Amino acid sequence: MKKFLVKLICFFIPIKKYRKRCKVFLKNWLGGGVSSLYNPKARGNVLISYMKDSVLLKDDDVRLKYHTNRWENREIARIFYELGYNVDCIDFNCSFYPSKQYDVMFGICGRFSEFKDFLTPDALKILYLTGSYGKYNYEKEKDRLVYLEQRRGVRLALERATKGGSDTSFENADVCLLVGNEHTLKTYPKRFHNKINLINLTGSLLSTVKTPSDYYPKEKEFLWMGGAGPVHKGLDLLLEIFAKHPEWTLNVMSKINPKSQFFKLYKKELTQLPNIHFHGLVMPSSEKFEKIVSRCFAYINPSCAEATSTATVTAMSVGLYPIISYDNGFTLPKGCGIYLDKCSLDEIENAIASLWQKDKSEVCEQIEQVQKMTLKNFSRENFHNQMLQFLSEQIKQHFEETTSQNKIKAKNA
Repeated sequence: MKKFLVKLICFFIPIKKYRKRCKVFLKNWLGGGVSSLYNPKARGNVLISYMKDSVLLKDDDVRLKYHTNRWENREIARIFYELGYNVDCIDFNCSFYPSKQYDVMFGICGRFSEFKDFLTPDALKILYLTGSYGKYNYEKEKDRLVYLEQRRGVRLALERATKGGSDTSFENADVCLLVGNEHTLKTYPKRFHNKINLINLTGSLLSTVKTPSDYYPKEKEFLWMGGAGPVHKGLDLLLEIFAKHPEWTLNVMSKINPKSQFFKLYKKELTQLPNIHFHGLVMPSSEKFEKIVSRCFAYINPSCAEATSTATVTAMSVGLYPIISYDNGFTLPKGCGIYLDKCSLDEIENAIASLWQKDKSEVCEQIEQVQKMTLKNFSRENFHNQMLQFLSEQIKQHFEETTSQNKIKAKNA
């Protein structure tokens, strides 16, 4: 009845963004703002502030084939349940008023101060970091937009970055977990490094991956794929480079609004050039994706800031040669692939030209090493094992320490 009421009210709101906001407000107001896993033998309660809708999805739900954060969020909730906790999961930006006390809070935006009255005095607070440091992210995207304006005379708005906010969440957290590598860690202030642990995320589900005989197709095409923020992820740079080189073919996979400033600015490159194919959003588990990547031998991502790029992990799992910026947060095996440092037009163009001239056997050997490493280290099984180990150790360590401290306080009272 609640779902029907929400749908009915939202049906009469004509503007999509307001309809979406109304839907979130009504679901929270009517008590639908939380997804729960109840453990009859619970040792305590956990609050996850991330993505509530994925927690109760079945294994075969198609939504788990989209961005990997849905599956990862669900897995985190299941691991807490496995460790003996009742789990409540809310959306990271929703309004929610608990009716219980929580022993652990796990969140991507912190919100520890907001929920302090609903946390036990010794609650464990875990901050989950899914991007590079906010202020770093902001400055890097701003620089990319300035670079674009210098070339095209048009200033686009920020899409991926904010000014970074305060560091209160870091200060209030007991421990942080970052989906990134050492480069990503360096984007954060040194004073927080002792709190931050690293973990590998997962790539998108794939229907198939390349074998060595498929690594070097005769077409030798290139792939770029990414989510929101095409300038942030360097698509503008690639479109300009490939427009100059009809001998190179670029496949673009992304959901770009035809009404957006970016699409209008690069409409010719995206829609009129025979060597640039704009496919829109393509599901990595689909036949269409498989058909496109079968013609590709390399993947390019000159992103300016990530935690770890899910698109890069997916492309490396498929079996493509990497030309990536350090800011992808992805560590390549020694001697494999090409790293981009400044991500200037000249640097990217030279990297592509260099790969184009490489010996086939050398390219295939490097692809195989990268693919094997990726399939092993960025698998769902590895994510589960890493997360289980991290959470188990943090819970044990935190509550052993607080118990010991409380005993000392009681003794000295």
